[in-house]
This record gives sequence, C-alpha cells and structure tokens, in this order.
Amino acid sequence: MSNKRVVIVGGAAGGASAAARARRLCERCEIIVFERGPHVSFANCRLPYFVGGEIVEQDSLLLQTPETLRARFNLDVRVSTDRPGNGGTTQASRVGRNRRRSAVASDDATRS
Repeated sequence: MSNKRVVIVGGAAGGASAAARARRLCERCEIIVFERGPHVSFANCRLPYFVGGEIVEQDSLLLQTPETLRARFNLDVRVSTDRPGNGGTTQASRVGRNRRRSAVASDDATRS
C-alpha cells in the first residue's frame, strides 16, 4: 500500500472523473471522495426530462454509486458527508482511520 493519499471534495461529474483519473495515475494511492449529497454521480443531462415527467424514476438518474466506484476503481466514497473542518480556506483536516493529516483545499472561498 502506498503512503500517498488523494482527497477529493465533491462528487458528481467533476469529482468522480478526478477520482478515476487519479486512480489511473496511481494504482496504489488511497483515494477518498467526500460528497455532501446522498449521490456521488448522477446524469445532469437527464434532469430536464425528470423535471418534465418523461423520466419518472429518480434512480434512473444515478450513474455510479459508492459501491460501483469501489468495485471498479477501488475508491473510498463517502456520501452525505461534509468535508471535515469545513472552514472555507485551505487547511489541514483529519481524514481516515489512522487520523493522519491530509491537506484539503476548499472551493468555498471562491463562492460569494
């Protein structure tokens, strides 16, 4: 096991793509994805059809689940979880089972 850890804040298309790319670049890295919402990956392009009633099952919008991402890419995906120490700036946050510190960059400071 590598001592490198990659922490990705946010799932959806960008976070899931970044995690998959990180896995291709480093097969031995520990990759953790934090997603605030209940789903890590869903089809944004299908949302208008869901709102318009053409797609009735909400589950048909889901592309990946934490389980499928673990099986396919060996990712640790944590949904319904805010990033630890959510303070709006780059900071050290406690992450993982062994409580090692990892730097986590926040994009909250860019939102106004």
